[in-house]
This record gives sequence, structure tokens and C-alpha cells, in this order.
Amino acid sequence: MAYLVLDTGGLIERDRLLQHNLFDSYANSAAKPPSATCGDAERRARTLDGSCNNLEEPAMGMVGYRFGRNVAPEWVQDVSRLLDPNPREVANELLLRDEFKPAETINMIAAAWVHFQVHDWMNHGRNVAQKDYIRVPLPENDRWRPEAEEILIPRTTNDSQAGDNRKEHVSYANEESHWWDLSQVYGTTQDINSKIRSFVDGKLKLDEEGLLPTDTDGMEVTGMKKNWWIGLSILHNLFTKEHNSICDYLKEHHPNMDDQELYDKARLINTAVNAKVHTVEWTPALLADEIGYIALNSNWYGLKKVFPDEKLMSALLHKVGILSSDSSDGIVGHPAQFNGVPFSLTEEFTAVYRFHALLPENITVVDSETGESLDTGHSILNCTFKKATQMMHEYQYKDLLATFGSKSPGSLTLNNYPKAMTDFTVPYDHPQVRIDIATIDIIRDRERGVPRFNNLRRGLNLRPIKTFEELNSDKEVVSKLKKIYKSVEDIDCMIGMLAEEPRPSGWAFGDTTFTVFVAMASRRLLTDRFLTDDFTPEYYTQEGIDWVAKTGFKEVLLRHEPSLSNLLSTVSNPFAPWTFKS
Repeated sequence: MAYLVLDTGGLIERDRLLQHNLFDSYANSAAKPPSATCGDAERRARTLDGSCNNLEEPAMGMVGYRFGRNVAPEWVQDVSRLLDPNPREVANELLLRDEFKPAETINMIAAAWVHFQVHDWMNHGRNVAQKDYIRVPLPENDRWRPEAEEILIPRTTNDSQAGDNRKEHVSYANEESHWWDLSQVYGTTQDINSKIRSFVDGKLKLDEEGLLPTDTDGMEVTGMKKNWWIGLSILHNLFTKEHNSICDYLKEHHPNMDDQELYDKARLINTAVNAKVHTVEWTPALLADEIGYIALNSNWYGLKKVFPDEKLMSALLHKVGILSSDSSDGIVGHPAQFNGVPFSLTEEFTAVYRFHALLPENITVVDSETGESLDTGHSILNCTFKKATQMMHEYQYKDLLATFGSKSPGSLTLNNYPKAMTDFTVPYDHPQVRIDIATIDIIRDRERGVPRFNNLRRGLNLRPIKTFEELNSDKEVVSKLKKIYKSVEDIDCMIGMLAEEPRPSGWAFGDTTFTVFVAMASRRLLTDRFLTDDFTPEYYTQEGIDWVAKTGFKEVLLRHEPSLSNLLSTVSNPFAPWTFKS
């Protein structure tokens, strides 16, 4: 599988994908998206439900808007093979961790970060209360037998409507907004947003310890707290603190701003900082080579500011006709682009973010100054839900940050799903059922019509594999794949992406995952009014524009935990493992 420098830079490849691999789930259907109207307040700031980001199509990307597709309807998988091969067998043989395989170029903050972002972008509803289950039979000699004979997996809430073509519209609505708007911090409903706000100087609530308040359910008061664990708690606290610091800065320069205006502008600024960090720091940490650095930084800054010899690069690419203005000058602050398709995130984008392999089995908190252990370790399940909130109050915030900054997560490869995540229950599910995340991940892609690996590659105009050996050269891996799958055409997309080789040195994933990233990482920026046309002093203030320009993740961390300066001085990218100085 070849990697061309220009493709990786998002120039040829991105333009092709944006032209041919965006499909609207409302197209060719009588079904309608949610309704929304826009007044002056909605034009000036991000709304809670994501409406009015696009003023011509106010419902675009809002809560309840359908997920789109990156592949044409002909490649959408029907549900006739939902249990073929048995997803529990796939999980047991190919996903369950045999030993911890670390991703040594990134740290645990990088693992928590991606979960933090996913909670912003997407959330499929589940038919838990309705007891509408997919029933997965347990293989003989399964470790859950004889207590159980099957796994019960609540179906995803389907958004199919009258007027849908059942082949073209296997459709699901997003319970979050599709926009990059930090909705996981700010909430998507008035009730949640009112709980998190102080209504004084635009700020969000913090308790006397400077942490998020504890709710009646024992977890933090924040915008979105499903699947809560200590990694999310760390980052929700961090970006709540950052919001309040922005409010102080704006109040200092604009003393006449009222609470609502301070809140609205602080949210815009905080959200832009988050998007910038993800684009120019988190993603290059997972694509840790010069090509990845140039590719992702050019999305934000443009090649003219990133490439070592900008004049030579610009002249060369203009000459061959493949440099668009957003490649040259960057996306942010320039006109929005939609490529003729309304913006939404996609089912394939959801599929490539199945990163549960990043989670370790245990977390041992360390001293931020010495690196010495402060406890004997917590199993990952004892770092979830209200136990995560308890940890926030049992340890100093700086020690939790140092722990996550200095420890490596699991690598994105086969047989690296944490065992604890394959047998647990969720406290807020009623009724409760035993959960195996590995089996669920296989089911979700099949249920939602995401193509099998080879058809996904065909749908993305990538060359399909012909043999198992072409996917992975390891004989043991090939043997396991052949044990489960009769043909390469049967390989599930997630299994194919975890097995995929070769990967460029320093890259956390392979060609197929990257191809979806190329399209959607750019599209999240290209279509957002507040990151394109309205990324201006009129909306942000000049101080806000300057704040975004000057702030990287290291600045955010040190603003709220300055004692970490020595530890952070050991890395240029804060998502790389921090090293304690002897």
C-alpha cells in the first residue's frame, strides 16, 4: 500500500475524497432533517443544539441530524450477515488482549483526548429501555458459559423515515451536534447548560477545590458524561478551567461585556483552541513523521507557513495544478467549502475512531515531581463513572496529569482490547446487561451498514487486498484471520484496519484509516462557519483571535498547572511521553 507525499499532504487525495466520497443521508429521500430557525443571537454565537452554524441550511449538523456516508449506497452493507462470522468469536480470537502492547510514541493523555473529542462529535442512541436487543450466541467453551448463552446488545436507534429508500438509507441520527463545538463541555440542552454555568462573568461552575462540581449521580456536572472515566474527567476539568481563564482575559479587555457575551465568546475561543490542538498536535503525534507534521499543520496554517521552503513548495504545486487556496493558506479564517454536500459526520468516520485498544488494564498514579508511584494501581474499571470523580478528589490534579502524560497507552493493533472492557455493566443502563465492548464494536459497524474491509477500500477507491498475507505478514496473525474468516472479503473493517500493514514509521494506523481521516479532518474545519468565514475579530474579538494564535496544548496545561513546567520541558509535543528528570 503506497504512501505518496502529496497524497499524505492532503492535496490530491483530499480533493478527490471531498469530490467523490461524501454522501448525504437525506438525498433522494422524502425524509426531512430537524427544523431550526435563526435569530440574531443564533447568528452571533454557537447554539447548544448546533443549529444555525450554516445560515442557509440552519438544521445542518445539529442534534438529530443524520450521519452521512463516505461510500456510495452500493457499498453499504445490509444486515443479512449481522452475525456472520459470530462477532463474539471475532472478538475473542482477534481483539481480546493477550498481552499489553504499548504505543510508545504517545501518552495516555492522547488516549483520553480522542475519547474527549468523540464525545463532542458523535453519539448514536441505543434502544436500552425498549429491550430491543441483537442476540449474539456464545460459542461453545466461551468464558461466559454456563452462566449465559448469549450476549444482549441494544440495537442502535434507527432514524429511517417514510420516504426512505431502504437500500440507500440505513440511517441513524446523531444525539450530539456534528460540529466541532465542545458540546461535551457545554451541553446540547438548556437544562444541562444551565447546570454547568455560574451566570457570573460568563464562567462555568467549579467547586471550592477548583474542580467540576459533583452531581447527584456521583459524577461531575458537565455537558456529556456517558462512558465516564478518569481520562475524561481530567480533560473536562482542564477545558472548563480554560474557559474561565478566557472569560477573565476578555473581561479585563472588555469590562462592559455582560455574562452572556463573555460566555459566548469564551466558548468560541475555547472551541477553536481545542480544534487547533487536535489538528496540529494530537494528530501529528499519531502520525509521527515529517510528512504527518506537514500534512496536519498545513490544514490549520497552510503550506506556505509550514513547508521548510514555502516558495519552492508553493511554486511547484501551483505549477502542477494541485494546490488549492486552503492547502496554500490554510483552512481557518478562509471561506467555507461544502463540495455540494451538506455537512455531517459519517458512519465510516465513526468506525475509524474505534480506539478502545488504547486503554490499559491498570492506572498507577505517580508523583508529578519524582515519578514515584502513589498507589498500587487501579484497574481500569475502578477508574470509571463515580469512581473517576472520587479519584479527582483523592489525588492532586497535577499528579493525575503527570500520570497520564508519562504513561503510554495500548497500540492500535490486534489482540490489544483491555480484558476489563469485555465484561462489565453500565450503572445508568436500565435494565443492565453484561457488556463486551469488543463484540459490540464488531456488531455496530455491521448493524450500521459500514462495509467490510475490502468493500470499504473499494468505496474509497483504494485497491482491495487479494490475500490475507497482503494485509499482514505475521504468520500467526494470518493464521488467526483464516481461522475466523473464510475469505478476505469477509474481514470486518475494524479488524482489517487494526491488522493493516505496512505502516509508516511512527504512524499509529494504516492506509485505510488514514484515508477517511484525510477527508473528514479537513471537512470538519472547511464547513464550520465559526472556523472559516466568521473566524474574525467581530465574532471572537481581536484578543480572542490572538489567544487562539498563541495557545497550544502546552500553554493550556501550564496555565492551569504551572508546576508541570519541568516535566513538560522534556517534550516538544505534549502528547508524547513526558520524562522525569533524574
